[in-house]
Amino acid sequence: MLTFIHNQPHFSDPNAFVDSMFSCANTPSLIKILACPFARTCQGEIITQSLRIVNLAVDAGRRACYDTGDTWHRIIFMVAQSSFVRRPYNSRVATPTDLPQLRRLLDHGSYVHTQLDWWSVDDWIGSPAFVVAASGERTGGLSLAVCEESPVAWWRALAIDQDWDPSAFLRAILAPTLDGLRQLSANALTCMAFSDWLENDLPSLGFNPLTKVITLRKDDRRVPSIPKNNLVIRPITAADTLKIVAVDHAAFDPTWRYGLLSMSRMWAKMSHAAVAEQHGEIMGYACGEVHKTIGHVVRLAVHPAHQGKAIGALLLADSLRALFAAGAQAVTLNTQIGNTVSQKLYRRFNFEPARYSVTVWQRQA
Repeated sequence: MLTFIHNQPHFSDPNAFVDSMFSCANTPSLIKILACPFARTCQGEIITQSLRIVNLAVDAGRRACYDTGDTWHRIIFMVAQSSFVRRPYNSRVATPTDLPQLRRLLDHGSYVHTQLDWWSVDDWIGSPAFVVAASGERTGGLSLAVCEESPVAWWRALAIDQDWDPSAFLRAILAPTLDGLRQLSANALTCMAFSDWLENDLPSLGFNPLTKVITLRKDDRRVPSIPKNNLVIRPITAADTLKIVAVDHAAFDPTWRYGLLSMSRMWAKMSHAAVAEQHGEIMGYACGEVHKTIGHVVRLAVHPAHQGKAIGALLLADSLRALFAAGAQAVTLNTQIGNTVSQKLYRRFNFEPARYSVTVWQRQA
C-alpha cells in the first residue's frame, strides 16, 4: 500500500521539515512517501516549489535529499521489511531455458545492476558463476560474475524481482556466485556500484572500497600538436590483437585488464581504434566511440617500457581528432581518482572533472 501526504505547512529549514514529517511515518505496514512544498531563502527571495514524484525508486529505510540549486526537494520514506515476500528459493547455474525469465528480470526487475559492456547475458550461459535463484517455477533473481584471462572477476549483472528483499537476496546469492568463481580460478570479486541499493549492502557482504572512477569531459575542440618522433599512429588490424592484449596486460593490474574476447568485441563497436607503432613494435593503443553528440575515449594504454615518451599524448590527440570528425561535440573519458599521471595528461588537453564518480568495491573470492 502506498500513501502520499501532501499540503503540509511550509518550512524554511529542510531539517525541521524532515523531523516534523518523520513523526507521521510510523505505520510499519505501509510504504509512506511524505512530500510537501516548502521554502528556502536564497538571495533575498523565497522560493517555493511543489514536489512532483515521478518514477520513484524506493530503497528500504533510506532518506533521499536532492538539492536542485535554489530549491530543496526532500523525499522521506519508510519501507516495512514485511512488505517483501519472504519465500525460500534455490540457487543453481543458469541454463538456456532460463533466458526468457532472465531477460524479463533485467528489463523489469525492481533492483537491477548491469555492467555488461560489449556482452549480453546470453554469452555467459553455462558459466559456473552465472547463478539464478528460483522459487518454484518462478525465477526471481540472477547473479553474473565474469572473469576473463584474469584472476579478478567483475559482478557484471544482478537483477531482483519486485517482491524479493534485495539485501536477503544478495546475502544468499553471494556464496554460490563465489563458489562458481573459485571453479574459474578467480581470487577476487569486484563491483562498480552505480546504485545506492547495491552500494549500501556491499560492506556487509565483505567488500571494501578499492578506488573511485571519475569522469572527465572536454568541451572545446582544441587538440595540441604532439611531435611524432618517428612513431606511426595507424588503425588497428586483426593481426595486432595478441600484441595489443600483451600491452594491455602489461599496462594494467589484473583488476582492469581486458581479455582477448573482450578486446575483439570492443574494437568491433568502436568509432575509432588505433595503435602507436615503431619499427614494428606496438607500444600503445587507444579506442573510442561516439554516441549521438558525445564521444568517449574507452581505452588508452601504453606499455610501461615506453611510458614517458609522449605516446599517450599522441594516441589521445589522434583519438580526439577522430571522434570530433565522427560528429562528437564533446568528449569524455574515465580514470581512477588516484591515477595522477594520467590526469596530468588529460588536463593538458583541457579535460575537466564532470562531477561524477562511482566507487569500485572488491572482496576476496
